[in-house]
Amino acid sequence: MGKTNKIKKNMGVQQILLHPDKETEALLQYLCQQAGKLYNCGLYFARQTFFKTGKLLTGKFDLAFESTVSKTMLAQSLPSTPMQQTLMSVAEGFKSYRELRTKYKQGELHFSFKVNADMGRLNNQKFVQMPLGKLKDRLEQLCKLYAIKFHSCEEAYTSRASYLDGDSLPKFGEKPDGWKASGNRTRRGLYRTKKGYLVNADLNGSGNILRKVSSKLGFDLSRLTRRILTTAARVKLWQGSSQNPLRRTSL
Repeated sequence: MGKTNKIKKNMGVQQILLHPDKETEALLQYLCQQAGKLYNCGLYFARQTFFKTGKLLTGKFDLAFESTVSKTMLAQSLPSTPMQQTLMSVAEGFKSYRELRTKYKQGELHFSFKVNADMGRLNNQKFVQMPLGKLKDRLEQLCKLYAIKFHSCEEAYTSRASYLDGDSLPKFGEKPDGWKASGNRTRRGLYRTKKGYLVNADLNGSGNILRKVSSKLGFDLSRLTRRILTTAARVKLWQGSSQNPLRRTSL
């Protein structure tokens, strides 16, 4: 019998905007808050297990069946299904970490993990806990769904190098001896070039990432000048008519 090729199916989801009454809104907020606390509790237990034993809790029900987590008053405050799903999402995060660690050891890692991210305490907590492998897969899925070309690129030295000065961009692990960036980050959010120009640090890094893929994707970067890199444009994806549009976001 010949080999059968597995067909990878794409599954889409539909966003539903809720307009609940005050009682239902309070209940939903309570459940979301409890789920967030339970996620942090499961994450702490999984981290401590890894630090002390070296074991990664990547099994689907490793945490859901762990009585010290799933039998707590916090876990019991949630219905069974969302409680288990919340703890399963922690295991998914550690599974992504395991896969990324393996690829890193093999020299195949294309997404960096911002261990020392500095975006404020609450934003740091949300960003550092993000399972980047899962995020990458989701982006690739959406690109296929909307016929957008997806290209994965390693971002080594894109934050340190100066885009306007044309610094070379070595690949990860291949930095030449004596390599030094022409500019430097002066403070949070700002990058100073060799000539003393101040530009947005994130835009400088984004420009360098574009440089890494411009030859493959045929990008013309001649219009990406100092003026464009100075201030990041703010894009409003939607604008509600009510005074408190945040209440219209999906749950």
